[in-house]
Order: sequence, then C-alpha cells, then structure tokens
Amino acid sequence: MKSQAPAIPALQYSVPGKIFVIGEYAVLGGFPAWVAAIEPRFQFRISDASAAFHPESPAGLFAPKLRGEFRDPWQGQGGFGGSTAEFAFAARISGIVDAHEAHSEYRKLFTAGPAPGKSLPSGADLLAQWEGGVIEWNPTTGKLRDLSKSFEDVPLLVFSASHLPSRKTKTHEHLKALSLEPPRFAHLLPILELAESARVAGDDRLLGQALSGYAEALAEQGWESEAAGGDRMAFAEMPGVLGVKGCGAMQSDAMIILVESISAEDENTQAVINFAEERGLRLLSRGIPRVDGLRVEEEKT
Repeated sequence: MKSQAPAIPALQYSVPGKIFVIGEYAVLGGFPAWVAAIEPRFQFRISDASAAFHPESPAGLFAPKLRGEFRDPWQGQGGFGGSTAEFAFAARISGIVDAHEAHSEYRKLFTAGPAPGKSLPSGADLLAQWEGGVIEWNPTTGKLRDLSKSFEDVPLLVFSASHLPSRKTKTHEHLKALSLEPPRFAHLLPILELAESARVAGDDRLLGQALSGYAEALAEQGWESEAAGGDRMAFAEMPGVLGVKGCGAMQSDAMIILVESISAEDENTQAVINFAEERGLRLLSRGIPRVDGLRVEEEKT
C-alpha cells in the first residue's frame, strides 16, 4: 500500500498598511517621499473562491486568473494601501520576490493610462508595504532607503481618519485629475530638505516645523480637504504639539501629530488623544515602531 504524500501546507500572505509621513504629491514630481508601514495587516490566501480581485484593479489586471480570499482589516475604508496590498500579493504569488521588480510591474499598468501631463501612482506605498519599516523612495534616482532607525524614538501619534464621511477621497480618481506642472512641486523641495536635516540631527522641533510647513504648503495648492485642515489647525494650538500633518490624498487618510512625549503619563499628549477621539479620529499607534513588510507563512490550523 502506497503511503500518502504529506499535505502541502496552505500559505498565508500578509502586508502592512501604510501612511505617508511626508512627500505625498512631491513624489509625483520626482522628489523623495517618506512612507511608513503600519499595523494592522492585509492578508491573502489562495483558495477555490471567486476571482481574487476586481478585474479592473491593478492586481486584477496583473493576475486575472488568481483566485483566493483577500482580508482587509480596514473594511474598505480606504487610504491605507488596500490596492497596493492586493498587487503585492498578486506579484509575490506570480513569482516576484524583489520590491523594485514589483514596483516596475505596478507602474507598467498605468503608463498607457494617464494623458500627457497628468499623474500616475508613484508606487511609493507599494515599496513601503513590501519592505516594511519607514522607507524613503526617490523616484528620480530609483533609490530606496530604510529610515526605520531614525524613527525609533520620534514621538509621533498616528491617527486614522478615512473612516469619517468627511474624509473620503478616491485616490486613483484624484490622481487622474492632478496636473504635473513643475511649479506646483518645486516649492515643496526646501521643506523636504528641512525634514531631512531634522532627521539627521534628531531634532524633533525642527521636524515638527517641516511637517506643519509641508501640510500648509499642500493646503495652499488646494491639496487638503476642509475637514483635514480644520483638524490640523485645531491640534496646532494645543500645548505639547510640535507639528501636525494630514497624510495621503487631500491629507485625508490619516493624521500624524508630533508631540513632545508619547509617554502615557504626559498630560498634554493625553489631552491631544482625547481631543482627537472627540473629533472622530482613531489612535493607531504611539510612535512608529518598525513593522515587517511582505510575509509568507504557513497558515495556522
């Protein structure tokens, strides 16, 4: 009697969510962006279920025959990298193991789409989710830097916001309508350079100035929703706040607030958290701990 071959364990794929710390919009003009991987994680498992992804999504276009189950911890609220998470799964299951190769394949899906002078996704979020941690992506040089150690002790509070009705922004539609005229991006470079100087020096106050200055510069271009602007100005007046910035399209996906301390005993910080919750924001993390990128694991039974 022949012995049965051992069962092949089912695999579960997962990637983190993401937020832009700084550099959204500017990255579309060729400037660097800092993107952080955050919990909770998107998950995927191959199964005999229906088609894994919408046929017109990047993942659906790249791997139309893939079948499986996609689990979105954000329950479709958007803004934290759901579309790029799907693509990461499709790419990895298709045999791609390198972040740069995945990024290249992702960008190819859009090159025939936008009209001349219009925008297409930078793919910086895909790189952050694939690699994990806090990364800097420079689209001009094609270089990827891991900045995770620089953020180990930075006292940032991270809040989700895209669950609020006033914060809904459809990123792909927004990008299609976005002009890539260079003057709209050039004024952002000095602020990005200020942020880099602050990172190198470990100067939280200077970093706070850069974050707030960047948010204001985007607002002047019309790249801030009314709700995000209202929150930003309200937090900026609070004791212990060093800088405030919305994240993502129209700064509507999340809010990061740089404070003097993230200690649970700090009364100013607790007041900020309480005020944020009163405004409907949800605290995701105190600080930005390093989060793993793409993982492939045996599914637990």
